[in-house]
Amino acid sequence: MPMMLPLSLLRTPQLWKNCKFWDFNTVSRTNCGAVRTEGVGDVISHNEFVGGPHTVVTLNGNENIIEYNEFYDNMQDKAEDASPIYGGRRLDVQNNIIRYNYFHDIYPTMSCVYLDDTLSNQHIYENVGINTSRMVFIHGGVENTVKDNLVINTPNDMSAVRVCGAAWSYWDISTATSEAGNNFMWTFVNLPWESEPWQKYSHTHKYMKKYPEGYRVPPYNNEFTGNI
Repeated sequence: MPMMLPLSLLRTPQLWKNCKFWDFNTVSRTNCGAVRTEGVGDVISHNEFVGGPHTVVTLNGNENIIEYNEFYDNMQDKAEDASPIYGGRRLDVQNNIIRYNYFHDIYPTMSCVYLDDTLSNQHIYENVGINTSRMVFIHGGVENTVKDNLVINTPNDMSAVRVCGAAWSYWDISTATSEAGNNFMWTFVNLPWESEPWQKYSHTHKYMKKYPEGYRVPPYNNEFTGNI
């Protein structure tokens, strides 16, 4: 039987550079933003993202870079459980970098960058937010790095970073619909995650082996330094 690989490893890296995105997400008003990373080595750089009712960039794939972009006037529908850059429920999404971005004048929401439902091994540093919510919100997950980010004039004196409690993780992908919909391990269950190329993410292996099915997994080994 041939080894199963995600489509992200079979796709040519994409480059979005020096573009302006506006008037997106107008028909389906949630989770249909301007850009969605799905591959390995995608780069989103030096773009201007203006407006939009909901999430602007959806973070999937591995080893992708989001840098030197300007985000403003986003989240116009004021959804609380969302953000301009959002990713979650995918343990196969690893080692992405979000750096040197400028967020300003964004409607109050969860954060500028939202790592939801055990998203792990993401690196967020040296971003600036003015008249925005906090820079980063983490819901579960391990080995995330958040450093040297600056936020100014957040509503209700929000901190730069917030880490929420734990998130449910399930091994059994045949469980009832309600549980299967919250199965954050499903992407790894169907992959050869104990062989290459997944071996580089050994911290996630430890995470998956440490907690039994149905356990509420706490965030740990996240690094926060120099955030103001």
